[in-house]
Amino acid sequence: MTKETWEDRLELTIPPAPPVEEETVQDGSFQTEQVVQAARESLDFLAALALPTVFKYLFPDIFKGIWAWLCSKVQLKRDFSQLAIGLPRGFAKTMVIKLFVLYCILFTTKKFILVIAGTQGKANNIITDICGMLDEPNIK
Repeated sequence: MTKETWEDRLELTIPPAPPVEEETVQDGSFQTEQVVQAARESLDFLAALALPTVFKYLFPDIFKGIWAWLCSKVQLKRDFSQLAIGLPRGFAKTMVIKLFVLYCILFTTKKFILVIAGTQGKANNIITDICGMLDEPNIK
């Protein structure tokens, strides 16, 4: 068959695309208190605010459970719990901890937060990332 015949058949079998209508943009603004409350209650919302260019997918249930566990411990007045998170490399454990430190800065009365890492450079990078989250316009 010739090229024209295939093109003719292709045009006959594929229905034309529906016309594209312009989307109407609705005002999606929130009150400040709504945003603060949502960030306080949701790991996903806080991550979306603090890391808008990095955050693409919602956290799985295991991380939401870890988040709830961490938040319940940080609210205690005097607690010496020693918590450990055991997940394989590359599972965003450090990202969750960075967001947790941000949460502590924004929503608790904690004054001193100690960051310990394998090396001084890694600890500096964690603190730099948290400072970057604090500089995010959504957080300011």
